[in-house]
Amino acid sequence: MRGNLSQLPVWLAINLVYWGATLGFCRADSIAQPLVPSDYWPSSVGTTLEYSGQAKFGGILVVREIVVRSQYLGVVELDGRNVEKTLEYTHVEARGRDIVESELFEYVVVDSLEMRTLAYESQSGELVRWPSESDYSLRAPLVAGATWVSVAPRMLHLAGSKVDLEFHSTLRVQRVGVQVDVPAGIFSNCIEVVASGKTSKPFTVIGLSGKQCDAYIEVSTQVWRSHDLGLVKQIVTSRARPVGHPDSTFSWDEYRLELVDVGTEK
Repeated sequence: MRGNLSQLPVWLAINLVYWGATLGFCRADSIAQPLVPSDYWPSSVGTTLEYSGQAKFGGILVVREIVVRSQYLGVVELDGRNVEKTLEYTHVEARGRDIVESELFEYVVVDSLEMRTLAYESQSGELVRWPSESDYSLRAPLVAGATWVSVAPRMLHLAGSKVDLEFHSTLRVQRVGVQVDVPAGIFSNCIEVVASGKTSKPFTVIGLSGKQCDAYIEVSTQVWRSHDLGLVKQIVTSRARPVGHPDSTFSWDEYRLELVDVGTEK
C-alpha cells in the first residue's frame, strides 16, 4: 500500500509541508545573510557614479549647480592594510562662475564591520590622512535602529567655512530595503542612515540681513545607499541656534545631492 500524508501523524505532516515549502528542503541559499557595510559599495571596478546637487541659504538658492563624479578604482594597500580607492571630482558653480573645481583620490576602509575614510591624495601626490579614526559612514550591525557615534572635523558654511575639529554626530540606521527614486533611476534595495550633531562651542554666524549672532550649529544628514552600488541621495541641513535660545533658528542652509548617472570606465 502506498503511503501518503494522510497516513502520517498530523504533527509530522505539518512539519514536512512547512519546512519543505519555506526552506526548499534545506537549500543553503535560502538563508538570509546579515547586511554589512561592504554590501553598499560598488561591486565592479570602474563603476562611475555622477551626482548633481544644489545648495540653499536661508531658503534662497545660492548654488545652482554642483557636480560630483566618483570612480571606483579597486583595492590598494595603504598603511599595511587593503583599502578601497576612488577618484573624486567636484565642480561647483554659483552666479555663473566656477567657485570650486577639485580632483583627488580617496582611500576608504570598507569591510564587514565598517566604512570610513582613511586618507585623501591630491593630484600632486600629497597624501593627507584623515585626522579621525571614528568617522564611520556605516558600522555593523546594519539593522533598523542601530546607532553609532562619529567624531570628525566638519566645515561649517554658516560660520564662514570655519572648521569644528571634533564635531560629534550620532548616526542611526533608519530603514533597510527601502526604495529611492532619483534621476538615475529607481533603486529598491537601499539603506537609509540619518545623523545629527551639534558644535561643541558657539560660532559667529552672519545672517541674510548681515546681522551677526553667536550660535551653536546643528547639522542633520539623511543618506541613502544602494546595495552593490553606494550613495544615491544625500540631504544635509545646518541650523544656527542662538546661544541661550536652543529652540530658535537664526539662519540655516541645505545641501542636496542625487545620483544622475551610473557608468563604467576601464
